[in-house]
Amino acid sequence: MKTLVILLGTFFLTTSCGNDDNIDSEPDTMVGEIVLESCSDGILNQDEQEIDCGGVCPVCAPKEVSFSIGRYSGVWNSSVVNGPSFSDLGVTAIINNGDVAGNFTGSLFITNNFTSCCGSQGDNGDGLITISISNNQVTFLWDDVIPGCEGTFNGTGTLDEEDKIALNLTGTDCDGDHIGTLVLTKQ
Repeated sequence: MKTLVILLGTFFLTTSCGNDDNIDSEPDTMVGEIVLESCSDGILNQDEQEIDCGGVCPVCAPKEVSFSIGRYSGVWNSSVVNGPSFSDLGVTAIINNGDVAGNFTGSLFITNNFTSCCGSQGDNGDGLITISISNNQVTFLWDDVIPGCEGTFNGTGTLDEEDKIALNLTGTDCDGDHIGTLVLTKQ
């Protein structure tokens, strides 16, 4: 009889503890009233960059960000070794589609020289620009034609926000060798 009681007790304990539907093996489950942090809990926690990705979690998928034609405004910041510095110099750009998807062309204007209201064809402002975007990576070229101060500027950067580019620039014109930034946002 003693053996039967032990066997029945073991049976009941085994079947009641063997499978609890309230707790699974995933670390993002609820244990009592405590939610365990994980990369699938739907909460921005730990050191995640976005909900359930980045930091200790898998890398976040790239965001789909678009860049479209139109009129842009922004600021130019640069310094020149043994030359002038430009801080928050206003610029305007008229950007059109290029010859293939992801390529754009247009005109850049130093804002105090801006004369075009709508970017009529052939209006090159202070020079032609070429922009190429692939996988949110931006390359930029400006052929500066400001009279008496021509030059060429190259830039690289990212497209992190809708219709906004942020570039690191280098280039040379009559002032010397520039290093700086350019930010353009659609108006």
